Amino acid sequence: MLSITRCCLLAMAILLRGSPVCAVEDASPAPPAWDAAAFKALDGAARVKRVREYVAWRDARLANFSFDVTSVLQNRELGSGKLIGDRRERSYSFRRVGAKYLGTGISDTGFAGDIDRRFWSRWDGVVYRTYIEAGNVNKAGGVLDLAEHPWLMHVEYVQLLGWRVPGKVTTVGGMSGGEPLTLPQWIDYFNEKGLQVSLVEEAAGALIEIKATEAYATRSFRLDPARDFIPSLCRYSFEHKDFSHAADLALVDAQRVDGLWVPKRVLLSVPLNAEKTQVQERIYTVSNFSLGTVRESDLHVDMRNGAEVFDATTGIAYHLSQDGKPTAKPMADSKTGTARTATDAELAEELEIHPISDDISDAAVAKRLKRIGEIQARNDLRRRAEDVVLDKPAPSFPATSVWHNTEPLTWEKLKGKVVILHFFAEWCGPCKNDYPMLSRLHDGKLEGLVIVGIHAAGSDAEKVKKLMKDYKIAWPVCEDVAAGEGKGWGQMFVAMGAKVAPHAILVNAQGQVVERGELMDIYDSAAKLLASRK
Repeated sequence: MLSITRCCLLAMAILLRGSPVCAVEDASPAPPAWDAAAFKALDGAARVKRVREYVAWRDARLANFSFDVTSVLQNRELGSGKLIGDRRERSYSFRRVGAKYLGTGISDTGFAGDIDRRFWSRWDGVVYRTYIEAGNVNKAGGVLDLAEHPWLMHVEYVQLLGWRVPGKVTTVGGMSGGEPLTLPQWIDYFNEKGLQVSLVEEAAGALIEIKATEAYATRSFRLDPARDFIPSLCRYSFEHKDFSHAADLALVDAQRVDGLWVPKRVLLSVPLNAEKTQVQERIYTVSNFSLGTVRESDLHVDMRNGAEVFDATTGIAYHLSQDGKPTAKPMADSKTGTARTATDAELAEELEIHPISDDISDAAVAKRLKRIGEIQARNDLRRRAEDVVLDKPAPSFPATSVWHNTEPLTWEKLKGKVVILHFFAEWCGPCKNDYPMLSRLHDGKLEGLVIVGIHAAGSDAEKVKKLMKDYKIAWPVCEDVAAGEGKGWGQMFVAMGAKVAPHAILVNAQGQVVERGELMDIYDSAAKLLASRK
């Protein structure tokens, strides 16, 4: 079952109200004049401090901006330079006021997708709204969530603008993730982990290179002192065991806007396939860049009548009729595999917290966060109270189960281990998406972590064996035992309250069930549980 936040939803209207323009905030003082020889003479700590001053000054100048950007995706043959396949073109636009921004034209499935959506967000952990325009093949609708819009980083242009860059790399068992940061935040974070700062001589002059490595990922930026320390190159590489990946994001052209140099044209080059015979290029061309012209009212996004709304922060869904009347609808919960419809009182509370005509003022946002926290705590208490196994000892594995890759396991044998139970079946298509992650977690041999698969009862034995061979499933697998007609997919499925596949359940070192949900969520919970034991 797909989580609601992955559904394709749509509809929006932007209301332009007459609030005053937010001027460009230049809180940081002008940095010291650039002197390559003097910089070269500084020690490591002094260089980091000086570069931090440069990028903080630049970041402050970008407190208010707007621009339009066109992106082109194309594959090119190395050597001949011949274009392969179709060129795909998209258009975007962005507006920013402080920590708030509005983006339009962001795709739902990454930069090569075909679903336009509009959203506003803040990157300080505040609710964002995202809508897809009516008229798309999907229904008009929207999602409310608590995280920064996940597809912002698919617009690589913003990395060389210095607005948002990938940082805070987290890797467990070969799984890598990250959190977007501003360039000053990036320097602060990686400075504690051994940030390297050096000068690189190029034909046009000396560039500052800042480089950081964490886990299996290395990223570097080259800053151009002659053009307001604009990032002219971002280089990324990832290596783990037999897998490696690298990409270069380069500044092709720049322009001065109100005295500040900003990127005008950016090229991302990514080698493709094992033979490295092709390179994928993403070309971003910017127009209408302006500084200090955006009003906060330019960022308002209101829900359109007729839309389906899904609020991932409170677990409530509703439909807006053509005359604007809201009606509660079932909202699926990926943790439980069930759907629930809000009561009239809960819907009224939802609309009070997240009004259809949105308010993004700081006061409204602060109140919203407090109320959301209260509702989430209330919902979690109810969910845990209603669950058959949460906060209880894990039920025993069926005595007559067939086991693969191990002798029969018991919770006594697993005592002291953190266990991820993965409920799956050979006939389950979506389950296949989890196998690579499970394989990396198992191969990573994380101290204290064990993966145990629970296969649904009733499948042909040869099909189960073929699945395990085809997908190199090497972790322990327990074939569930039939629970009786109409009683689910097996005794362990029923005992654990697993109503969907794929599904994951986390059991702590004491054999107590502590969480359930999608594999990625359970992986995050397991990583925190393991970290807390160190």
